[in-house]
Amino acid sequence: MREGIDMSNTKTKQPPIQLAFQWFEHRWVGGLVVWAVTWAALLVLDPKLELATEAVILLLACALSALTLGLWWTLLASALAVFLFDVSFVPPRGTWVVNVHHDALLLLAMLVVAWIISALVAKLQEALLMTQAHAERAESLRVFADQLRESASVEAAGHGLLRAIESLAGVRRVALLLDTIASQPNSPLASGNRLILGPCDRRHQEGLQSALDEGQSFGPGTGRYEEQPYYYLPVLGAHRAWGSVLVEPFEEAVLHSLVLEHVELLCNQLGSYLDRWSSEQQAQHASEQVQAQALRNTLLEAIAHDYRTPLATIANAAEALLQLSSNPVAERTRGLAQTIADETLQLTRIADNTLQLARLETLMADIPLDWESPEEMVGAVVRRMRQRHPDAHLRLDVHPCLPLLRCDATLIVQLLDNLIDNALKYGDVHAPVEIAVYQAKERLIFDVRDHGPGIDPAYAPLLFQPFQRHVGPAQQAMPRGTGMGLALCKAIAQVHHGALDYLHAQGGGALFRLSLPVAVQPTGWCEASPASV
Repeated sequence: MREGIDMSNTKTKQPPIQLAFQWFEHRWVGGLVVWAVTWAALLVLDPKLELATEAVILLLACALSALTLGLWWTLLASALAVFLFDVSFVPPRGTWVVNVHHDALLLLAMLVVAWIISALVAKLQEALLMTQAHAERAESLRVFADQLRESASVEAAGHGLLRAIESLAGVRRVALLLDTIASQPNSPLASGNRLILGPCDRRHQEGLQSALDEGQSFGPGTGRYEEQPYYYLPVLGAHRAWGSVLVEPFEEAVLHSLVLEHVELLCNQLGSYLDRWSSEQQAQHASEQVQAQALRNTLLEAIAHDYRTPLATIANAAEALLQLSSNPVAERTRGLAQTIADETLQLTRIADNTLQLARLETLMADIPLDWESPEEMVGAVVRRMRQRHPDAHLRLDVHPCLPLLRCDATLIVQLLDNLIDNALKYGDVHAPVEIAVYQAKERLIFDVRDHGPGIDPAYAPLLFQPFQRHVGPAQQAMPRGTGMGLALCKAIAQVHHGALDYLHAQGGGALFRLSLPVAVQPTGWCEASPASV
């Protein structure tokens, strides 16, 4: 029969957590007492009892001794008791010889029944031990789950795990390593990227980190590095390992398999708690971002809308000054009027971009869609750019027979306008800005490339975020703008279920690629367009 294992730690003041009965501390004494009382009773009552009655008393002693001595010792004691019974009470007494056949059958039956009773008692006791073990394990897990629900922080939950493991028998020391993602950001215990609870030297920290990285257990009985005396167990969640636990047994002993299994269950319970905690933190962060984004969009829309009316008035006044025919305006006055018109146009573009971005982020999919010609949209943008920048060198390459786009033409034109304007602003003034439009499988591609210094790879992740402005290595001053243009372009591409990406062009410069899905075309559509303009 399996020996009972005491899972409680005598250092704790709490009631012991046991996965099996603790055997009677002086079980040998108990077994000897049972047999001593039995033999004393048999010797005293021998003149008054029949041989069969004495045999029954002996079998009762076998059953009682099985509760204290264990299976194998009880089997041995039963065989010895039957031999002594033969010598002491079966005629002829004082010898092991049996002259009567039914006495021999009685002794054989006694031995077999004694062994059967011992085995049954052992099995029943083992079943009782396991039943109590499962009940107490379930109670231990329930108590720990209650503690996790009441934990105010991940750090408190980690300390709860340490206390739960330390209460188990055979455990000398416990330490816990958690990923910093699962810890409080400003915790004084956080060191680098790790949170360590409990006594742990550098060597053990490396073992904990290995168990965390690999998500597997190390130590005796785990199948990995079983020669070492310590246990390293991962704290596993549904999709990742959140940390690892160091368990040091007393005197480098090996923990019982039931104890080890219970520790793993406690670790997994903490992992499930950290999964829920992480989900709650992500949901809260997403909610805060949505609220902040809504507030920002409302503010930007209000500001941009209020700017448009005075900007339109200034622009009209500047145009009127430039178009006076009678009494021609002095050259200096005309130059100032042109400056006012240019700056007003720049402010109008900023206000339009800001207002459009706020609207797109508020109503991401609520835009009017119609069939539009990519050639006409690109041509309109190029003509506008040549009017705005007469000295600009634009090279346009449009493949023939392009499909129609199901899109909002105003938004796509605004997107291309921003990309080309950025290319003229950041590119080499002596090199052309190249614009290519072509079809690649089920996507329509718009490429805008300049031959400037390009963009620092370290800045690329921030390129499409609002209010981010990049200064190239060859630029001496911060370019004009608010950093809203590329963010708006990204939003326009996304609202059309497309993508806008930055690519480092071969030979230098920046390449922005707009990719839009091609919908099923109207019947019979195919118009040739010039290969280049």
